[in-house]
Amino acid sequence: MFPGQEEDRGSFFARLTGLTEEQRSDIDHAYLIAKAAHRHDERAGETDDEGNPLRYFEHPRRVAIILMDLIGCHEPLMISAALLHDVAEDAHHINLKKLERWFRSPMLAGLVAKVSKIPKQGYLGRLSECAKHGDWQPVLLKLCDRLDNMRSLENTSRDFQRKQGDETRRDYLPLFMELLKRLPSVYIGGATRAYEELNYLVSRYETKPDEIGAPKAD
Repeated sequence: MFPGQEEDRGSFFARLTGLTEEQRSDIDHAYLIAKAAHRHDERAGETDDEGNPLRYFEHPRRVAIILMDLIGCHEPLMISAALLHDVAEDAHHINLKKLERWFRSPMLAGLVAKVSKIPKQGYLGRLSECAKHGDWQPVLLKLCDRLDNMRSLENTSRDFQRKQGDETRRDYLPLFMELLKRLPSVYIGGATRAYEELNYLVSRYETKPDEIGAPKAD
């Protein structure tokens, strides 16, 4: 079990202090949309306390919790985007145009678009351009997303663990190192801790020297 797994709606919204009613309403709206959008989905390799497959919604909620608790970011737009970061990519009945209409602004839909693999081709290049040009919000969301994904690998297959670890080492750690150079100073401490934990998890799960050239597990 890891941070964010024993959460419910009450504990999540208890974090949202100092916001206006409109800001809380927007986050509540994002929360409900994400929950509905992923209602038929499950997280691979994760189970609840009773051994049942874990509902997918726990992932975006945990990403938002990492953003708030570890990074220290309580910006309403970022919290809503964390909750919705997989919706446009995974929920076929919800698209970016709907998000823009529902939230009365292109800002949230634009941020979700930058984190989504739509299209998949060129995704890392787009995030890299964001990092290099100081557009730090989508890259910070990706750091939170990747950290939660790596935290949840324990009960997945060794092949999947290696794939995720190697991919994170190759593609994402350099991106997140660039992010640390561009972040507002208020978030650097939390983002550095997230990066260090991610680096530790990569070293735990990536391909080991004695696994190179070994046949894949059945």
